[in-house]
Amino acid sequence: MGISWPRFGSTLASNLNGILDPDLKRNTAGAGKSWASHIVPPQVRIVHDVLNRWAAQGEDLNDHAILDEIRRDFNKSIPLFQDIVHADGTRISAERDDARRQASETEARINEQSDRIAALSAENEALTEQIRLNHAALAQSEDEVAAIHSALQSMQNALEKAEAHRSTIIQEFELAKAQIARLQTQGSQV
Repeated sequence: MGISWPRFGSTLASNLNGILDPDLKRNTAGAGKSWASHIVPPQVRIVHDVLNRWAAQGEDLNDHAILDEIRRDFNKSIPLFQDIVHADGTRISAERDDARRQASETEARINEQSDRIAALSAENEALTEQIRLNHAALAQSEDEVAAIHSALQSMQNALEKAEAHRSTIIQEFELAKAQIARLQTQGSQV
């Protein structure tokens, strides 16, 4: 088979057991009792014995036939488990397909939300730019209103001066008229 197995035999096990603290040992039944148990299938015991022998003495080509026979026995038993494995496989495939579908739906929702966020972000940028332009226009309008108000104030001042000048001219005119009337009265008396 060409597999290099770690060397682990009963001698090495004894050496390892000697250095382990007994309080740390979990299995106190012993290897012999476990392997002699009726719970361990014969094929597993045989493979274990072969591998133990290989660990202690090296690989023996004669053991390949034994291991091949065990493999054939396992291959013959596959149809017995096929329905169980197939049912589990079908269930697992359905679960996997459902998980993929859910992941795909979630990804689609994420992409949809990302697109919506991008659209809202673009709209927000456009509105922010519009607000900036409106602020600039408002500032310009405020400057124009201030200029118009200043011009109006200047016109108002000029109108008040013109009105005051008109009043002065009317008074002077009235005085001149009175003076003319007096002079005419004096001229007719002379």
